[in-house]
Amino acid sequence: MRFDGTLITRTQWGAAPSQGVSRDFVPQGVTFHYEGNAGTIDPPDHDSCAGRVRGIQRAHLNHPTEDYNDIAYSFLICMHGVLFEGRGLGVRSGANGTAKANRAFYSVCFLAGTRTPVWPEMAAAGRATIHYLRHHGAGAQVNGHRDHVSTACPGRALANWLQADCPAFPRRNATARQRLEWASGWFHDRPGSGGERGVGDFPGAQYFGPGANNAYVTQLGRMLIQRGAGRFYTVGPGPKWSEADLRATRAFQQAQGWRGEDADGIPGPTTWRLLVTGGGRDI
Repeated sequence: MRFDGTLITRTQWGAAPSQGVSRDFVPQGVTFHYEGNAGTIDPPDHDSCAGRVRGIQRAHLNHPTEDYNDIAYSFLICMHGVLFEGRGLGVRSGANGTAKANRAFYSVCFLAGTRTPVWPEMAAAGRATIHYLRHHGAGAQVNGHRDHVSTACPGRALANWLQADCPAFPRRNATARQRLEWASGWFHDRPGSGGERGVGDFPGAQYFGPGANNAYVTQLGRMLIQRGAGRFYTVGPGPKWSEADLRATRAFQQAQGWRGEDADGIPGPTTWRLLVTGGGRDI
């Protein structure tokens, strides 16, 4: 899988040769970072972004106490939504704060500071990066630098963005289904998120439940029937949300082993993804 966006390779941004990195790396997920300085509110000229990445690598290679051997981050995202290759795929991170975290998580740094908002381009690139890394075996977990060590990183704006795109981040009391929805990298659009939905992407929770009347409800019913929910529909399915839609959706969720509020009969991003792709267990 290629990155769904603009990816600047090490050669393209002018990386200095690595001084020796490790491939002792079993990625369980992705850890997000920010630069941590004050930063800027508005994006700088994009022509300067490669220079900023070179500057970070230079600072890491010359760090007086850390033996980084290269730029510490696996990848970096600039304010224009462009992904820069750091250490890259399959290489142990150097940025996550502990040896355990570096062996288990890719590190993705936004070129942003404490004053920088999460611009739509940044949000879209962040989502695409999770998809890209998960496709290359990044594993299920997504977290922030602060989940490994005591630090403010990745900052309030980025943490708020991550939590807005999926309420499971970074709360410890998230349900199994919420964690799966976040870890799978499937996001539903929220106002201001900057997300672009492709064919088959979850349209949003507002299209389902009591009072809903739209084509997505019909699509949901048809997909559920294909997965063994025909017995719930004496008529339809149709565009108006019904008890049949609720019961069929709950049955499908329960077939995945979900219980309680994870099987509430209302489709979320993971339920929708499994139906669209044919994944999971039939009813």
